[in-house]
Amino acid sequence: MAFVTWEDSAACKGINTNLFFDEYETKPEVAKNTDAFCLSCPVKNQCLYDGIKNQESGVRGAVYLNKGGYSKPFNKHKDRATASALQAQVTAFKQAVAMEEALD
Repeated sequence: MAFVTWEDSAACKGINTNLFFDEYETKPEVAKNTDAFCLSCPVKNQCLYDGIKNQESGVRGAVYLNKGGYSKPFNKHKDRATASALQAQVTAFKQAVAMEEALD
């Protein structure tokens, strides 16, 4: 029996994500389309959590992260309500990661 990970259920599985993430930083329309794609993903929360935990940079769960933190410059295209909700989620996930690490 094969071990299944959250990545196996990702909407972007098998897609060259560089095709739409490379221009995320410079083209607001690409950023908005990428966000919509990511927000429709069934594992967006796991993706975002993993990006925060591993201190990644780039788009994870419809959030542009910079070393695992919310990047205001690269998320500025989001409407205020969405940005606020995603920032709160990043903060909550960062706290969860810190608690997880404290238990290790």
